[in-house]
Amino acid sequence: MSVYLISLFLHIAGALGLAAVLALEWASVYGFRRATALGQAREWARLLAAPRIVGGPASLIVLVTGIHLTATRWGPQGWIIVGLGGMVAIIFVMSGKPSAAGALAVLVVAAVLGAVAALPAWSRARVAVRANAAGSWSTR
Repeated sequence: MSVYLISLFLHIAGALGLAAVLALEWASVYGFRRATALGQAREWARLLAAPRIVGGPASLIVLVTGIHLTATRWGPQGWIIVGLGGMVAIIFVMSGKPSAAGALAVLVVAAVLGAVAALPAWSRARVAVRANAAGSWSTR
């Protein structure tokens, strides 16, 4: 088994862990809203223990393996750059807690910067499509 396959497996497992964390958080929020007694609210609060334990390691696994996969196999592709840029903007918004207008401005700036960073990948893709359309690739 190659290091690439192990890294890819851990990356996907980490993403599934993050999906489970989000599902548990959504269930807890739904349960808190419906709780009519303190005991019910405590039960839903216990459910939040798992996301606190799993969320951090799952995020770290996704980030570390994603960086590894990018560095060793995929390279600087547009979708990776835009995804990392979006993650940085979201972390900035969550830590800085700007107003709604400020948060929207940060996300718009991040989207523009991500699109600019992805331009080289888009132009390479257009060149490849033009070369294919011109018949430079044979299908023997």
